[in-house]
Amino acid sequence: MVLYIIAWLVTFMCLTVPQGTSATSCTLVYGEWTSCSPITQQQTRSVSCLCQKRTVDLRLCKNQIPENTTRDCVTETTTSDDSVCRWKWTKWSKCTARCEAGNTTRTQVCICTNGVNGPDTGPVNDDMCEAGDYYGDETSPCNQFECESVPLFNKIYWTITRPWPMNDASFNCTKSDSTQDSPKDLKYSDILHLDPSTQYNKEWYYLAKEWIAYQLNLANGAQPLPSSIPINQRVTELLEYCDKLPATYKEIFTLKEKLGRINNNIGGLSNVDEQMAMWSSNHEQTQESGEKSAYVMTSFVLMAVIIPLVVLLIVVLVALAVMYRYRKQTYTEVEGAGPSVNIEMKQQAGVGGGDSSGAVIQREQFESDEDEE
Repeated sequence: MVLYIIAWLVTFMCLTVPQGTSATSCTLVYGEWTSCSPITQQQTRSVSCLCQKRTVDLRLCKNQIPENTTRDCVTETTTSDDSVCRWKWTKWSKCTARCEAGNTTRTQVCICTNGVNGPDTGPVNDDMCEAGDYYGDETSPCNQFECESVPLFNKIYWTITRPWPMNDASFNCTKSDSTQDSPKDLKYSDILHLDPSTQYNKEWYYLAKEWIAYQLNLANGAQPLPSSIPINQRVTELLEYCDKLPATYKEIFTLKEKLGRINNNIGGLSNVDEQMAMWSSNHEQTQESGEKSAYVMTSFVLMAVIIPLVVLLIVVLVALAVMYRYRKQTYTEVEGAGPSVNIEMKQQAGVGGGDSSGAVIQREQFESDEDEE
């Protein structure tokens, strides 16, 4: 037995420690920190013992003082240049009452993604997100229905629950002229199973799924609050357009949020209006600032191009005017001098023109003498 143990130890040392290597030449190697866990709010990393580029048992690095492999989530982040950081709401907490009014809460956390639609990198420092979009914690009433009445159920419930309390109908798209990716004739059940983010007109699908759940709740005997009636009417009108909703993003998002709260038995509809007003104010200011900067830049470019062109045009016009005036003055002087100037000019031309030009002058003088006789 003793010999077996000795043989095992020798084999272990031969397999784990490269030849010519002592335990003192091994070093601890640490991996990268993992993403922050939203549950424990901690990060972890792996550790291994490396001897001559070979991973061996950790006990061979026992002479080294190990560093921490677990830490609290750091506040700083190393996001890439194309990261997009924005506030996201946590899930609603469990309602404090099963019926007849309770309370539920949620909060905002700053989340960054690799690109607009990339995966989340986990919670980061709040400074990474726009301060103007931060609403903070929200507490809203929930389960306000009477204990004897029928509650409302959300779209997930109706996706997996059958039979339905109404027929599986479809949208007619009576106010739509387009046929591109139109949801016309799609059954309600098909729409509930679709992922809106993959659709051409995703805003319509987000709104339609909440509307379908609301209609199912009405057919099931639920009695939502009177404040939901105008919301349902407006959404019903918009969904008939199908391809392009004649509404702003703010209105569409507000309607979807409110209808979603109603289907989840969560109140605080006025909070949605406050949040959207705050968001709109912040982004409208950003948009106005961007438009102003664009206007200034456009004006600068136009001035840089137009002003030199105007100056060049003025210079050309002045030059043309000077040339015209000079030529007109010269022509007037020649006309006012009479025939003698013409004769002198011709004589001057004859000096360098040979006998032929001289003969022309003599002939003109001879003809003049005959006239005098």
